Amino acid sequence: MNIDIKKLKKDSEDIKLLYIEDDRVARDAMLEMLKRFFKNITIAVDGREGLKTFKNGSFDLILTDINMPYMTGVEMLEEIRVFDTDISVLVISAHNEPDFFLKTLKLGVDDYILKPLEHNQFILAIQKVVEKIDTKKQLEKYQNYLEEEIKSRTKELENKLYYDDLTHLLNRYAFFEDIQKVQISALFIVDIDKFKVINEIYGITIGSFVLQEFAKFLLNFVQESDYKVYRLSADEFALVDNGEDVEYVKYEELVEDFFEKLSQFKVVLENDSIDVDVTIGISTTEQDSLECAKVALEYAKENKKSFMFYSLDIDSRQEKKDALVWKDKIKSAIDGNRVVSVFQPIVDQNGEVVKYETL
Repeated sequence: MNIDIKKLKKDSEDIKLLYIEDDRVARDAMLEMLKRFFKNITIAVDGREGLKTFKNGSFDLILTDINMPYMTGVEMLEEIRVFDTDISVLVISAHNEPDFFLKTLKLGVDDYILKPLEHNQFILAIQKVVEKIDTKKQLEKYQNYLEEEIKSRTKELENKLYYDDLTHLLNRYAFFEDIQKVQISALFIVDIDKFKVINEIYGITIGSFVLQEFAKFLLNFVQESDYKVYRLSADEFALVDNGEDVEYVKYEELVEDFFEKLSQFKVVLENDSIDVDVTIGISTTEQDSLECAKVALEYAKENKKSFMFYSLDIDSRQEKKDALVWKDKIKSAIDGNRVVSVFQPIVDQNGEVVKYETL
């Protein structure tokens, strides 16, 4: 097998090597050979020190003698394998006994090299283990790349799923998911008045620009609070307070501050500017907060108010529901010829019937 020394040096330069050898003469001689390839070498002079050094450091390769004082290389490797079952290991020993050989194989060593060292055999063992470590590192890099790519793609998908493309605010999907997770103290539905007119006069491109600028205004308005901002539909936005307590005074002050700041807000165009007017419906109910805010918004629009808090007094949903029920009942009765007309006579002063009224 050909050995490419130049490539071997390049592949070895980033490998962290832990070298354990108790014999100083043998250690110094080995270091001269190892320094040709490895730039990061840590030395331990016995098994006990080798184990301690391993626990306190980070290594890619262990090169160890077997017969050492205090703790043999085999005993040390048994302890190391408790912490790391995968680190590459080269064993160097003067012992050529089957028992040592079998023990080291069971400990998952990469190669077993006998002393005295035969130069080419040693270089070949180094090359094989370096190639293994390099392959492992490349695989780890690729796996890390895949994980980062998956995270990046997941983030992109989340952005597409939860964020509005035009304004980059949280979208309607995110809103409905969030309100299922967190109890809402207050919900403000902010609707831009006559936005359709803006589109008709200035065009869709300018209309989109108005929405983007208004989204920035909303984010700037809530930046010092815990409110979250959503775009629910074309010209409809939501501010959500996830606080624990309902504070009506705070909400009234917030609305007043909002309209004061809005009065100073303009969407500046090249040769013109656009004032943005809004109507706000506010709900502090625990259940059906969106529907209640919509009721308040509709009531405010019908009564030409800039904002309205939801209350049962303004909720006409049941009346509308009843009207629809009776509409269906009447239609069904007419279609089935089940309508009976009852007439009440109307008489003049002489008691004569002059006409009838239908009851």
